[in-house]
Amino acid sequence: EDERQYGIDWDGPVPNSDDNDYSHVEVPNTEIEMTETQKMHLNSLVQPLADSDCYGIDLYMQVRNFLLNLN
Repeated sequence: EDERQYGIDWDGPVPNSDDNDYSHVEVPNTEIEMTETQKMHLNSLVQPLADSDCYGIDLYMQVRNFLLNLN
């Protein structure tokens, strides 16, 4: 995947220019159960305040891949 194009839906609808209220984003709560060992492992793999050339998308993808491979 090209990280610079993450989140772009080329087949999606075009945003309405009258609907450009980006004052807040609502993110739903999720329930992900992890053991303390898994949390420690995730914290050692991903530094959330690390420098990123792609607005943190690379950090998000690291966490996402970690969570997808839990079990």
